[in-house]
Amino acid sequence: MYFYKKNNKGLTLLEVIISIAIIGIISTVTIPLFTMAIKSNSMSKSRLESTYTGMEAMELAYHLSKKIDFNDLEKELTENYDYTKDSLNNRYIYKYDDKNYVDIKFIEEGNLIRVIVNVYENEKSIKKYETLYSWIGRGILDE
Repeated sequence: MYFYKKNNKGLTLLEVIISIAIIGIISTVTIPLFTMAIKSNSMSKSRLESTYTGMEAMELAYHLSKKIDFNDLEKELTENYDYTKDSLNNRYIYKYDDKNYVDIKFIEEGNLIRVIVNVYENEKSIKKYETLYSWIGRGILDE
């Protein structure tokens, strides 16, 4: 009588198909999560960079409000800080590259100056900051 030894070292076709199906189901659930995480990370980076850019422009305006007379603002921004003046919209623009830039607008409101900063990324406005400053030589800071 012959005894046949059963060989259990390999996988059956059914086991391989079930494994592939399980991997496919897990992939269809997790791949969209990774895609969403990548998009979210990119948006967070963009917003963080624009926040720093806007903060830098606001700090520049604050620094200038304590240092120079408001009438000397155009000269100071264009000559010392590389801003260009857009006379049509009465704003000062600083370009980081072809599509990313910041603009600052100064509006006189009595003894105060309203400072409006817009941050643009890919030529679209993504952040806006606004505040009022008392300026040297005006009102309470009059010397």
